[in-house]
Amino acid sequence: MLALGLAGGDAAFPANCAGTMSPDVPGRPEHEGCPKSWRTVAAVSMPRPYSVMPGDSLPDGQFWAARVILVTTGPGGINAEASDYILSRPEGGWKFEKAIVRGYWE
Repeated sequence: MLALGLAGGDAAFPANCAGTMSPDVPGRPEHEGCPKSWRTVAAVSMPRPYSVMPGDSLPDGQFWAARVILVTTGPGGINAEASDYILSRPEGGWKFEKAIVRGYWE
């Protein structure tokens, strides 16, 4: 990741930084602890074997899944999404097939 020019980051939920759907009300501290600029931090697991489920609409073959958790935080709040990125492994590398969202938090 560092070779791609991506910086490391902290995905912790800051204190006094409410979810992005919380309204900004004057005089209320919902977003006072949020960072001043937007950023997204990704945590990516190692791929593991994935069993194709009925209705997955994937071609025949062997698949892997990597759990990806994206945390976005900034002046307007914070949110997080967990997804399984389904991958195949054609000759010469990994190929992204689709993402399955597993959860969303604010």
